[in-house]
Formats: sequence, structure tokens, C-alpha cells
Amino acid sequence: MLTYVSGYPKSGTTLLQALLSTDPRCGPLTGESTFPMDVALSYGRHLAAWNDDSRYLFESKDQMREFFSGMLASYEAQVVGRYPPAKGLVLKHPKMTGLFPLLRRLRPDDRFVVIIRDPRDVMASYVQAAIKAGETIDEAAQRTMAEHLAQAWAEAYQRIAASDPPFVVVRYEDLVQDFDQVRAELEEEFGVALEPDPAAVWRRSVFDYLQGSDTPEQNFVSEDWGKPVTRRRIGIHEDCVPPSVRRLLERACGPIAEHFGYALRPSPTP
Repeated sequence: MLTYVSGYPKSGTTLLQALLSTDPRCGPLTGESTFPMDVALSYGRHLAAWNDDSRYLFESKDQMREFFSGMLASYEAQVVGRYPPAKGLVLKHPKMTGLFPLLRRLRPDDRFVVIIRDPRDVMASYVQAAIKAGETIDEAAQRTMAEHLAQAWAEAYQRIAASDPPFVVVRYEDLVQDFDQVRAELEEEFGVALEPDPAAVWRRSVFDYLQGSDTPEQNFVSEDWGKPVTRRRIGIHEDCVPPSVRRLLERACGPIAEHFGYALRPSPTP
């Protein structure tokens, strides 16, 4: 069985993947998986083009769904078989979030978990990554970045909020502040046995995100990768995101964030 993890970038997707990968029946923590995302995107395009194109290639939408589902079944056999005697594997990619409804249509028996984080702290993580890369990020540049982030963040989680049945959603803040409770809830939901030690969630990794740490891509890797679970990155937006940018995010993301239990109180106006 495959377990899919997604969420907006800089929201803790890799941490959640690492925790779920500690189940002894699961394969190890691996890198990001693009194949399921590519299949879901193609399936969605063929659905949208049914009247114009796809109906000439398949006898029915059900047959088309079975075709794309078969691609993912072959993929599962390959990737799980790569790590015997594993019975499953946890796959993640942040860009899969909005595709989860399509993926679940193709793989209804698989597991799907979404992680969400305060969008202001997501923004702060982007800013810190840019600074780490040597970029100068003034308030105008942050506003431009925040406008794009707010739209993409809201669109991705809107699809999750509107899904029926609902997806399993983990709040980043809950994961790092109440690790034992979230771990227990995931164990009960999926019937798995997860690592109880928050200092050991990375122990089954076969992929090193810090390899080649002098490459531009590594500036995007959190400094907490591979380290014990910590709550110190909650509220980091107060240190590096100006109030005007925070207000932009609070207005744009507030309604969706509220659905997931966040109360984004407007930042004070100077």
C-alpha cells in the first residue's frame, strides 16, 4: 500500500513523511516522488478533454480511470519491491496537494495525509531560504512573493477543504508541539506503529537532503532536517515578515485557514 503525503512547500511535508516511514512494515524515507503527480495531472487533462479527445481513445471514463489506475499499480509494485520485505512506502511531493482528489479517485484504497502550516510562517521560511541564498528581500519583494504564495496556498487547500470524504489533515503546529498525540492519532487512523521518540523520526532515511549543501537547491532545505522535532519554528514570521505582508496573507488565506482551525488575527497597522 502507498501512503501519499502532501502540503504546501515549507509546511513540514518531509517531517511527516519521515514519521510515517518509521512503521516497520513500511519502506524507508525516500526523496520526492513526481510520478504519481504526473499521472494525476495527465488523468485530469484527459477528463477535461473527454468530449474533444479522450472519448476517441477510451470506451468510457471508467475504462480511462482503470488505465491510469493501472499505471499507479505498476508504480507501486516497482517502488515497494525496491525495498523488500516492505509492504508499503510513504511518498510525498508538495505539489501533489491540489491533486489529491484525483489521486484518490485512481487509488481509493491508498492512504492520503495532508499537512498544513500557518501561511505566515510558510512565508517566513521562504524569506529565510532566500536570505540563505544571498538574496536581498525587501518589503516590496516580500509582497510580490506573498501574493503568489497566498493564491497558490489557498487554491491547494481549498480543494482539500471541499473534499468529501475529508482527507486526514495534520497541522504542523500540532505535530511539533504535541508529537505524542498526533502520532497516536495517526497510528489509530492507519493501523501503523510509529516511532515514539521525536529525536529518532529520521532514522529510516535513505535520502540525504543535505547532500551537496553548496548547491542552490539546498538553500531551500530546512535547517531542522534530520534533527529532533522542535517547536522553535512556530511564529517565526514575527521576526522577518513585515506587518503589511502579514496582513496580506491574513486577508487572502484567512477563510481557508479558519476551516483548518487557524485564527489569523490581523496584524496591527502602524
